[in-house]
Amino acid sequence: MVASRTIDHSVVFCPVVIMEMQDPMQHSTPSTASDIRTADAVPLTAGQAPGAPTLDVRALLDGRGVSRYQQWIIALCFLVVVMDGFDVVIMGFVGPALKAAWHWSNDDLAPVLSAALAGLTLGAMVAGPLGDLFGRRRVLCVGVMMFGLFTLLVATATDQWHFIAYRFIAGLAMGGIMPMAATLATEYAPRARRSLLVTIVFAGFTVGAAGGGFLAAWLVPHWGWQSVFVFGGVVPMVLSLLMAVLMPESLTYLVHRQGSQARIRRIVERCAPGSTSADTVFVLPAQPRVESHERPVQIVFNRHYRAGSLMLWSIYFLHLFLVYLLGSWLPTMLKDAGMDLQQAAIVSAMFQLGG
Repeated sequence: MVASRTIDHSVVFCPVVIMEMQDPMQHSTPSTASDIRTADAVPLTAGQAPGAPTLDVRALLDGRGVSRYQQWIIALCFLVVVMDGFDVVIMGFVGPALKAAWHWSNDDLAPVLSAALAGLTLGAMVAGPLGDLFGRRRVLCVGVMMFGLFTLLVATATDQWHFIAYRFIAGLAMGGIMPMAATLATEYAPRARRSLLVTIVFAGFTVGAAGGGFLAAWLVPHWGWQSVFVFGGVVPMVLSLLMAVLMPESLTYLVHRQGSQARIRRIVERCAPGSTSADTVFVLPAQPRVESHERPVQIVFNRHYRAGSLMLWSIYFLHLFLVYLLGSWLPTMLKDAGMDLQQAAIVSAMFQLGG
């Protein structure tokens, strides 16, 4: 028999990332669930007096507007997602130039275009657990540096296998960028503006994907296809260093893991000056949980969630299949149809700009 465990049903029901714009560490549970309990607030850390004042960091952020510090965090998340969108579709825009320069056929180009998408799939699967284990900020910074480095290495590729290897590894890193950026934005956004701010962060992907086409139309004729990968590699690496210095860790993560109270206090004071004292103990709101004897995979396929899970998977699969198919091949198809490289890139960018 499977041991009893605490399961968050609202998460396992959804087979893809769906932002409900609710408290990131607080989820609703199904009405049919039994044995619901409420988790206690995070206990006091060592050396802190039992009578010390407590401060719910989630309630504090939800009860205020967006400070300049929070705006800066959201802006960094937006820029990260912009570069993620740029690098995901970058191969499609330079595909026609590669075919001409290396005398490739579409069969030669296909695995190169698909390599990053394969890595993207695997990267997205492990991003969440890694973020919970090592922290959102750390995973985000390492991921951005990693995909920037391997995107830059693509400019040095000398054969098809180098392209495939570099793009696959870059895709692994890119797969975790959007979930981590969205999580950080969600955890720093007040409830009243959470939907708007997280939507703005997600819109960065479209900005980057469309911008890649316009930039490729200008760069490739003047400096060759390598210049697109140089830009797509250097900018994320610089952005990663900037985040390592200026981006704070998630308050939710730090409090949940009982991180340094001094570190938490510094972040809280930057978000809400004057809201803490030297002996303030930081806590999270109580969280409803569900006791279940089922494994998470079993819950996804049980009679309550099977139909919904399969429908969500199917819709999301078909949506991404179409988006990435056209994003990868549209510039090449337009070039083969008689357009020049600049026209093909600009028309393809307009498709991305549609959102």
